[in-house]
Amino acid sequence: MTSLRTTRYRQRKGGITAEMVELFKRGCALQAAGHDDDEDGSPGHDEFKAVDKRLSWALLKLPTYAVSVFDLELDGEMPGYMERLAASKEWPLCVALRRALLQASDLSLVPFPSKS
Repeated sequence: MTSLRTTRYRQRKGGITAEMVELFKRGCALQAAGHDDDEDGSPGHDEFKAVDKRLSWALLKLPTYAVSVFDLELDGEMPGYMERLAASKEWPLCVALRRALLQASDLSLVPFPSKS
């Protein structure tokens, strides 16, 4: 008897594309300029949100609840509170995608600040 299975994630065939890399580089530049802050009402923030949505949802096919590939916490361990959230299921995938995008774009890992 066959069973119905649903694949949670279906990345486009071909892996990381040039468009993904360019969007990731642009998003990182906007993030470095501080436009990833929700308090920022500038046009740069609107552009950052548009880049993040296009990259995450349209190209990488991540679910809307997944952690953004621009989230610096992906460079460290998953926070404890994340275990109770739906996004925790996608954490390893988001980490792998962030690392692949960093490598493809020749950007280095920015260490996540420790909370000491």
